[in-house]
Amino acid sequence: MIPDIEAKKHIVLLCDSNSFGVASALYTYMLMEHKKVSLVGEVERKLSFLPWFDALRKQEPASADLLIDTREIAVHKLYSFFVAEGIKINAKMATSLYCAYFLEYKHFTSAECDGMVFAALSKIVELGAAYEMVQKALLYNQPLKLFRLRGYLCQEMQLVENATKALVYFDEMILQKSGAEYSDLEALLEEFLTIAHVEEVLLLKRDENNKIMKKLKDESIEKK
Repeated sequence: MIPDIEAKKHIVLLCDSNSFGVASALYTYMLMEHKKVSLVGEVERKLSFLPWFDALRKQEPASADLLIDTREIAVHKLYSFFVAEGIKINAKMATSLYCAYFLEYKHFTSAECDGMVFAALSKIVELGAAYEMVQKALLYNQPLKLFRLRGYLCQEMQLVENATKALVYFDEMILQKSGAEYSDLEALLEEFLTIAHVEEVLLLKRDENNKIMKKLKDESIEKK
């Protein structure tokens, strides 16, 4: 899964907010292997508690001879790779892996979060993952702009088709008033899937004749 790095002199790990946990764990591992490695990508400030956040850069270095896109690496496959190769997972790596699991498996509510995942998580906690810090940082430290945006969107939201579909309307004025960005809109869509009976969420832009900007469908969590 991970390319052979033995002969590489400068490795770049591409990442974003969703993959930063994976990237952070790999970064630690490669430093342990005495490799020169760079983290490149745009990552939200809420993940600043993870190791190596301050090492992030925006531009790929010209000297790099290997690029690994961590956005394409599933966390469970990475953990399994570490175990299979006998790679020691230290506390920094464990915390990064726990965070990656937490995000990829939707705070452990995903139907794909099976026994193998929980077994891995149990071992990762034993290895020193700061799991309480991860959960507090991602669940209880939301910025004020998200609360404002959530209020505006809920006020405009419509439930149709026997309340199984949520129509979420927004325009540029809502973003300006809340201080939020488009990425914040996307972050709230999964939350709206937790509304009773809702199986699909549509994000519509009012100032473009209700153009559908994004659809999110719940295909994993059984609705009652």
